[in-house]
Amino acid sequence: MSHPLYDVIVYGASGFTGAQAARWMATHAPAGLRWAIAGRSRDKLRAVREELGSAFARLPLVVADAQDTAALDALVRQTRVVASFAGPYARHGSELVAAVARQGRRYCDITGETLWVRRMVEAHGETAATQGACIVPFCGFDSLPSELGVLLAVGALAAGDEGTSMVRSAFVGKGGFNGGTLASAIALFDEADPSFAEDPFLLCPPGHGLSAEKNPLHTAPRFDPALGTWVAPFFMAPVNGPVVRWTATLMAAAGQPHGEDFGYAEGMKVPGRMAAMATAASLAAGARLLQWVWLRDRLAAWGPAPGEGPSEAVMDGGFFTTDLVGIGEEGGRVRVHIAGEGDPGNRNTVRMACAAALTLAEEEVLPAGILPPGFALGNLLVPRLRALGMKLEVKSA
Repeated sequence: MSHPLYDVIVYGASGFTGAQAARWMATHAPAGLRWAIAGRSRDKLRAVREELGSAFARLPLVVADAQDTAALDALVRQTRVVASFAGPYARHGSELVAAVARQGRRYCDITGETLWVRRMVEAHGETAATQGACIVPFCGFDSLPSELGVLLAVGALAAGDEGTSMVRSAFVGKGGFNGGTLASAIALFDEADPSFAEDPFLLCPPGHGLSAEKNPLHTAPRFDPALGTWVAPFFMAPVNGPVVRWTATLMAAAGQPHGEDFGYAEGMKVPGRMAAMATAASLAAGARLLQWVWLRDRLAAWGPAPGEGPSEAVMDGGFFTTDLVGIGEEGGRVRVHIAGEGDPGNRNTVRMACAAALTLAEEEVLPAGILPPGFALGNLLVPRLRALGMKLEVKSA
């Protein structure tokens, strides 16, 4: 790789989440890091730079439209890492991923668009591996807490010479959502048969060997004895589950300590049976309604537009927790607790994705290809996120 001008370029910096990422980098980027912000409008990028204050008056701006192949190639040539916050990715991300793959650079994003990622793997995965590119999607709330929680559970069981048979997790959180997240959710239904979300192995390579029985997509409320709580279906499980299983199959192929018949199940922690039933009914009704084009159009009109999002108070007042139980092949158990202050889809997503970008910029040796974050970055992110205030704790069950 030639010596680039920048270590990290924050792409999509004039959007709601991208502007937060620029502010995060302005506060947390290590001394000496060479970084820039990028997007399609120089005027909007200037406005973001002005908000950062006089200390960043010379922060470089890179202009490149998401559909302009030549401009994206020029952008990618200038940097070691691209951190993309420009979604929906199926509409605005494909040419950028292709450019990173061709030029052997590094990349992370905050997508939750599993079908788009599968298409990127099919279209550019071989090129990325050949050229030495490390392309890592799913580096926000979709799906780093799930990925890191499972890796910590698997690692703790492996420390006791035990493979992992099953990991079960339950989420709790509070926060707002922004226009980009809404647009991405609508795009999933606009551009694909929604039945793809029912495939727990959407991202796994052929011949993965995992069983459907041990990797369910729960659609009904249930009491989970391992977690000791009532669990409702979680709206992010159709994203997080396939990513976790993708990592598991790659880890197993590399001789890492996942069990031979690994299983993963994810849900939302609720206070009791009635709450679980109400949550399940609401999610089922919402999924059915979103299949109507006219309703998606109304949501796009009524909800926050791309570039808009919740107030600072809402984002600061949010939180998330993830509790996981890892069950070993010989019956051993470990518990993992992950928690982050600030709302999941903004504060924590920005923190996690920027941490991933810094890791990509600093690490000399990383695997090549289009890869899930657990496999590509894995435990490299754990100490960094702990230092940034996230809790990632492992306990005996």
